[in-house]
Amino acid sequence: MPTSEIHDVYRTRFEETRWSVVLRAKQNDDEGLEALEKLCRAYRLPLYSFVRFRGFSSADAEDLVQDFFVTLIERNRLENVEPHKGRFRSFLLASLKNFLANEWDARRALKRGGAFRFVSLQDPDLEFLYERLAGKQDDPDRLFDRSWAVALVQKAMNQLAHEYDQEGRGAVFNALKSCLSPGGKDFSYREVGLELRMAEDRLRTAVQRMRQRFKALLRMEIRHTLRNDDEVDDELKHLLSCL
Repeated sequence: MPTSEIHDVYRTRFEETRWSVVLRAKQNDDEGLEALEKLCRAYRLPLYSFVRFRGFSSADAEDLVQDFFVTLIERNRLENVEPHKGRFRSFLLASLKNFLANEWDARRALKRGGAFRFVSLQDPDLEFLYERLAGKQDDPDRLFDRSWAVALVQKAMNQLAHEYDQEGRGAVFNALKSCLSPGGKDFSYREVGLELRMAEDRLRTAVQRMRQRFKALLRMEIRHTLRNDDEVDDELKHLLSCL
């Protein structure tokens, strides 16, 4: 799977998603609806991928994901979501399965322009990413987790890029970012050193620092959807195995 290609497409698309956003989405007011829209933006790739893998067309998958979020609003399904009760990833997948099995035919979807303004899911990038994430040996649950992992990785990558830009080191980030690919196989110290006019010892130090900061950011993104710090290592190990 060409992870660098996926990163380029998904960059800046995974909005901030934290337990604070989840909890705000439970509020029955404008702030709650705005928070729920953030959740729709953030989790549309794993949800879309799961639905597509179950055999629905691209257009139907887009409609299903939209209507799934409508159901969360109409039936107040977020009311029972709390950080101490477990992973938000698990809650969302279980809710989607229940929706597909029991509620799709009987749903009463709110129309666009009605009580809730939805994010448009008519995005060719969703199908582009789905085709590259869906492997022949995958089952829907594993594909959901793989898509979730890609979203979290890219969120951490976007934050790292922002930090380098803020420091006026955007060119350094662009030159070093391939060192973050699995195993760093695409990274050449010789070529990058020549590009940045940097001695190898300094370059290796810069790479080490980038990897450490990226790992810290990734752990932070994972922590946002877990009950406590004790679960971060297991969740990180699981999500990376999906990639």
